[in-house]
Amino acid sequence: MWMALAFAGSVAVQPQPSPTPLKTITSVHSTPFCTAFGDNIRHGVEGVLVNDDLFKRTEPVFLKAAHDLVMGGPLESSFNSMHAAQPSGDNASVVLDMARIQEIDGAIVKNLQKIDALLNDTTRFPKEAKTPDEQRLVALRAQLLSVAKQQNDELNILSGTSEEYMLDRLYSRDVSLGGALSANGKPLPDVGTLGGGPLQSKSDAANPVLLQNNLFMNSTMGQMYRALLTRVNREQAMEMPLARALVEAAASCR
Repeated sequence: MWMALAFAGSVAVQPQPSPTPLKTITSVHSTPFCTAFGDNIRHGVEGVLVNDDLFKRTEPVFLKAAHDLVMGGPLESSFNSMHAAQPSGDNASVVLDMARIQEIDGAIVKNLQKIDALLNDTTRFPKEAKTPDEQRLVALRAQLLSVAKQQNDELNILSGTSEEYMLDRLYSRDVSLGGALSANGKPLPDVGTLGGGPLQSKSDAANPVLLQNNLFMNSTMGQMYRALLTRVNREQAMEMPLARALVEAAASCR
């Protein structure tokens, strides 16, 4: 019995053929240039593209704000007065429009901060480009920084528009007894309702041409959006040569 088991356990195991080595599908260059391109340049471009989409989202907001601004705020009742019903000084619709623009502003600011950190990584970008790869890398960085700078200029228009409106709104507040600038229930001397600033033009609401033809582009909000479009067009012109350089760089890292 024991002999039989010992014999059975002594049977030699047949050797298995060695596995066929895996074929190399592709080779990836892990040079300093490709590392910086993949980890910094590529993610910087992603941030720029996200910002481009955010700027596009401002178009319907500006359109709505232009309409709301020209049409004025909620109508004040003409009961027991000599004038017809007319827009009130406080336009809640435009305030909401400006709040939406400020929300978009915040998202763009965060992306620009990330782009700035990626492109100013001293461990990836040399202070002095010596080799051809370093020169290519520094050139790509410079192009991308220029686009980011252009986006920052566009951001200034957005934030300037919303902040200017909010300032105008405060400037137009009633500062008489019980108004915004009353102190301890007592009005300041020689004050009343201040006139609106540049974004609170009273002539817009009274201009029938604006209400019928080209309401958006001729309003103060439309003019601000037109300035934004000018900046965006400049950015698009800058992105075209950058895109070609990015394609060439990506091909060399495959």
